[in-house]
Amino acid sequence: MKLAIISDIHANFPALEETLKSIQENDVDVNYCLGDLEGYNIWPNAVINEIKKYKIPTIAGNHDVKAVELHKINLLRLVRVYHIK
Repeated sequence: MKLAIISDIHANFPALEETLKSIQENDVDVNYCLGDLEGYNIWPNAVINEIKKYKIPTIAGNHDVKAVELHKINLLRLVRVYHIK
């Protein structure tokens, strides 16, 4: 059984594409991602969508957790500023 473990993608979609291509070419049986999909580069949505497309089990890295925390903080600010209920 061949196993691929990827991590620290940091929103680098071109690198993820090449990595997934290599995984497919090497007939890997199981893929796992150790997180940090988010951060540093400009393609976080593309990276997340690709991981979802291939149904790769993923744990949240510290950058992923921070992105969610920042999103929650911004939503709370919107609620306060615009009195959204």
